[in-house]
Amino acid sequence: MLVPLYDIFGDNLVKQVGVNSGSYKFTSVKGMPYIEIDDKELRITLDVAGQIAERLEKNKRRPIPLSGNDKKPVEKVLTCFRFSPSDSISTVLKKFDLNSEPCEIDSLPSFIKPEFYEYGRVPGKPGGEKSKMRVDGRYVVLAIAGWLLSRVGTAKMGNEWVGVHIFTLQNRYCITLMVTLPVSSRRPPLSYS
Repeated sequence: MLVPLYDIFGDNLVKQVGVNSGSYKFTSVKGMPYIEIDDKELRITLDVAGQIAERLEKNKRRPIPLSGNDKKPVEKVLTCFRFSPSDSISTVLKKFDLNSEPCEIDSLPSFIKPEFYEYGRVPGKPGGEKSKMRVDGRYVVLAIAGWLLSRVGTAKMGNEWVGVHIFTLQNRYCITLMVTLPVSSRRPPLSYS
């Protein structure tokens, strides 16, 4: 699968899917950056991400963070690929058709683009000019999988809980992390010594 990159945080999530797949390369199409991931390996990686999502869903936890403003963009992606808005993330990842045609989405969930704050406003524009970004819907599906594959827990910073992700460079580290870090029904705080 050939998927465009957009120079936003979500690229890290999509690249992590490539790393976990083990067979990927970066390329350029008409001067734009893309990642190409082997379909056979990508199918296995999406199934693993689907299993992680399924464990979270069984423990009554949300697999991805969705604010009220994030639900609509995710629903657009789901309907674009013929899923129901009520389908679980695990179902979407496990049944996603790798031969799906590109589908343009005009808004993104905030966990894919945290560098845009204030509900999608353009940084540095007081009062707000709405951020307008169009992306391939397949990018969003891979970013969701990347979120699940890279997230290792939470840490407390002051009075706030923050998510912790590890982005790896080699596939062998991903496998070790996925096997050794259990998905529990509570937020396990990370401690630093």
